[in-house]
Amino acid sequence: MSELTIKAFVAQEHSAFENFTGVMAARIEEAWTRSLAKRMKEQLAEKDRAVVALPWGTYYAEKIAKGEAGNIAPKWEPSKGFRQILNNDIQDPTERSAAVNMDEIDARFIQLFREFVAYGCFDHDDPAKKDDLAKNKGIRIGDNEANYFLNEYALVLANLAREKQRDGKIFRLEINNGFAHGVFDFTYDDDEVKVTWTADKTFKQMLKDDESAAHIDDGRFAEVVGSRRIETDLETGKQTVTDN
Repeated sequence: MSELTIKAFVAQEHSAFENFTGVMAARIEEAWTRSLAKRMKEQLAEKDRAVVALPWGTYYAEKIAKGEAGNIAPKWEPSKGFRQILNNDIQDPTERSAAVNMDEIDARFIQLFREFVAYGCFDHDDPAKKDDLAKNKGIRIGDNEANYFLNEYALVLANLAREKQRDGKIFRLEINNGFAHGVFDFTYDDDEVKVTWTADKTFKQMLKDDESAAHIDDGRFAEVVGSRRIETDLETGKQTVTDN
């Protein structure tokens, strides 16, 4: 659950930033998950493939059949540095940070990430979102701070995975704070840690260039089941069912 990552993030950063709270950690996590989906959706609208590299790995998505927005397959591969700190007992904090550090992250992703961290939404200058800005106000960060927190988040994931390490077991880490990103599965076998990621259906839906994906931007998830359209408020869980 995301509660694990939030608590671990606060504990990790508190020594460097006394005012780093759970609220800030949660905003950063929601910001990167939503920014990733939005950036990949933008790329898919321009071409049939999307690629965004982050400190813990690279996300890919492609349209399985050209022109069919309903068939999009997202994938993820762990970065070399992320695998390195998962499988080596590196005690030196500086060395651990250096292993996963990325100095350059997709500029558009960083722009989206910074905006969401600051305002809790995208397109914050839209007059229709004026009322939401006051209650969702966060912190303004620059590119360097954005890179820092993303690099630190990679350490949060790796540290949790190593803490939960048990031979022959699987540790499932669900990232669902404000936006259902998916699940990381860490498999422990013969002192080797392997990790895979499975995208949540909300993440997959967000990549589509259609009305349902637009609703997810507004905090709602829409899906069609048979002859019914079901909309779910992602914050409250309340569902609205209408005939399609």
